[in-house]
Amino acid sequence: MIRHCVGVLLVTLAMNGCTTYPLGIPEDQWLRMTSAQQHEARLEQARQDEAARQRYELRQQQLLAAQQRERDQREQRLRQAVPGDVVQCTLDQVMINLGKKKWRTANPLAVELLQGESLELVFERSDKTHQRRSATISFDRISVRLCNEHRADCAHLVATGRELQHGREVAVNTKSLRARLKCQYPPQFWHPG
Repeated sequence: MIRHCVGVLLVTLAMNGCTTYPLGIPEDQWLRMTSAQQHEARLEQARQDEAARQRYELRQQQLLAAQQRERDQREQRLRQAVPGDVVQCTLDQVMINLGKKKWRTANPLAVELLQGESLELVFERSDKTHQRRSATISFDRISVRLCNEHRADCAHLVATGRELQHGREVAVNTKSLRARLKCQYPPQFWHPG
């Protein structure tokens, strides 16, 4: 019985300690306020909450607009690309290191890179989506570089234009990632011969 009373008392104290009043007004001050003052404080809190919501929505709209501009610019660069500006890469037979040499199979990925572009890749474990490893892949005309999330442990695929036309493949074996990386120019940039 005493345990139950102590438990109820602790829960009551915890709930009272967590009670918040509009505008962060302390409880003792809130209790001294008239009902009109409390009403005005609630209205002011509602105005501030609405202003914060509107600022958040504006930031989200601006972020979406910026992302759309980036996508549009990238699409424009893809449309204007000349041979050597674009490479398509696939990563298969992917294994990720989850720490302490716990290698697990991850889903394959495919990516299209523009000259000078760097993209973040997220490798998800095949059987559990909550376990992931990040990496960065970049292209600089003659090489594709695949690095861990800290850009410290990297694998390189270096190839001539002719090799990229037919496709070049390399085994990736870093501390955090094992895979087969294959890159080639998109078919629209293939040359006869």
